[in-house]
Amino acid sequence: MAGAQVTIAAAQVDAQRLGFQSISLTEFASTAECQISAGSKVEIQGALYQFPADESITGWGGIGASNAVYILLTTAGASVTASFTTTAPTWSVTAQGWYTGAARVIGGLYKDAGSLYTLKWLYEEKQIASVKRYGNGTVNVVGVLTGEVGIVAGAGNATLLKKVVNIGDWNMDTTATIAVAHGIADHTKIIGISVSIRDDGDITTSPLNIALGGIPPGTVDVPQGAWRKGGTYGGTDPNNIGLWRLAGGYFDTASYDATSYNRGWIIIEYTP
Repeated sequence: MAGAQVTIAAAQVDAQRLGFQSISLTEFASTAECQISAGSKVEIQGALYQFPADESITGWGGIGASNAVYILLTTAGASVTASFTTTAPTWSVTAQGWYTGAARVIGGLYKDAGSLYTLKWLYEEKQIASVKRYGNGTVNVVGVLTGEVGIVAGAGNATLLKKVVNIGDWNMDTTATIAVAHGIADHTKIIGISVSIRDDGDITTSPLNIALGGIPPGTVDVPQGAWRKGGTYGGTDPNNIGLWRLAGGYFDTASYDATSYNRGWIIIEYTP
């Protein structure tokens, strides 16, 4: 009974390692030639392979400059070799990995115009490869990057958050100014505001406070105490953003008088 249990457990371990990849590359953060680092392990078509020493990757000379390159692992019995290829792999459901035929692809890099080994990356995702984390610290995202409550981004030595607020109803032809609640808990952390206005037909979107061939057609009043370029401060209301349109200006027309219609958006930049 005990022997049978060990067999079952071993089969379970084998099944769980399907798709396993524990790979490192040398020179990952540089533009020098890379190798598969000693100690790396990977599962290929049900068998587990390891690299006891740094493994050279062949075929770089046959790759043209300015090409996306992939790292291919090809097996022959108990051995595995690494090579470069420009053939993009596809996801194998049965093997739970990125494959070109029976060969597994573990990641890639870019061969630039000078034939340097740039933008090295390793597969971290299954089915859809939407993110590449390069060795130089940058991240490439294929598609739209979203966040539950916002996206934190580094801006030099500062951290920046963004929020988009609907303007809502605004008949700009008859109403010169409105106030829109910004919803930022600490209004003093607001460092930048821009406003986009759309016409009644939702055909054009234009900035409120940037000159369109002359005097700016409107202005934006930041909340009281909010930071403003030049060291000056906002209006008297800490909870709202004031929007004005210039009398006789670009937005003071029947093309901007619809109601029950979101007039546009306020884009707010602020620090945490």
